[in-house]
Formats: sequence, C-alpha cells, structure tokens
Amino acid sequence: MSRLYSEIVTNCFPDLFPANQSVYNNASLYPTIVTAASADHFLEVMMLFENLNTTWRLVFPDTAIYLYDIGLTEPQRLKVA
Repeated sequence: MSRLYSEIVTNCFPDLFPANQSVYNNASLYPTIVTAASADHFLEVMMLFENLNTTWRLVFPDTAIYLYDIGLTEPQRLKVA
C-alpha cells in the first residue's frame, strides 16, 4: 500500500517530486506539515495526527510535523508534547 500511495503523491505533485527521484526512499523530499490549534479544535488536530501517523508516515516516515499552540489548555499541551 505505501508504494502505491507514494506513486499517487508523486503523480499529483510532479514539480515537487521529479520522476527520476524516488519519494519513497529520499527523506530530503519529504514535505513538512504545519498546523495550529486552539482548545476548541483539539479533537480535530488529534484526529489529524492519528491520520498522519497511520497513513502519511507509511510513505514519509520522517516527515516533520509542527503544531502551533494558539490557545490549547495545559492538559491538551501535555497530550501533544
């Protein structure tokens, strides 16, 4: 499955992933994911992280994921730390 996903990503973003370079084996081509969340949207960002960890990381295992805290509660901060 992960190789098929890699082919889909490569075909969808040809400018980012040249045909002569394998996305699957080239960590320097991995995208960086940046998002932000407040306390009201904590559940959504946790679902996003779960989705990324079960799908995206199959293809891009070393992808950097950044979450900007724009109003999380202290217990929520501890869960995403």
